[in-house]
Amino acid sequence: MLMMLIDAYDGNYAVTLRLVADAQGIPLEKVCVSLSFSRVMPENASSMLSTPGVHEVKKIEKIEQVVELHGPNLTPEHRQRLLTAAEHCPVHGTLTKPPVIITTLAASGTDS
Repeated sequence: MLMMLIDAYDGNYAVTLRLVADAQGIPLEKVCVSLSFSRVMPENASSMLSTPGVHEVKKIEKIEQVVELHGPNLTPEHRQRLLTAAEHCPVHGTLTKPPVIITTLAASGTDS
């Protein structure tokens, strides 16, 4: 399921870049977004394990993203504006600030 969300993120991020470029008249010709996913130990895992009461450190899920923006007249300011705007795409928000999910069991009718 997580991989489907990551695939959705890839496409959504690229579409967001394209829409922002078009809306702002930025000369973007091509967008390439590549993602990689891994589970890794946190960088501070050894210091965490030396903390009293901590017996285990779990791996964290890490997504690395490389964004290529192509266009003959793209300036550094264009590139920065595009990246800043693309961080507001819906899937990016879900991955970086996941919602709180509250589940309630509905009362059912009579059991048969």
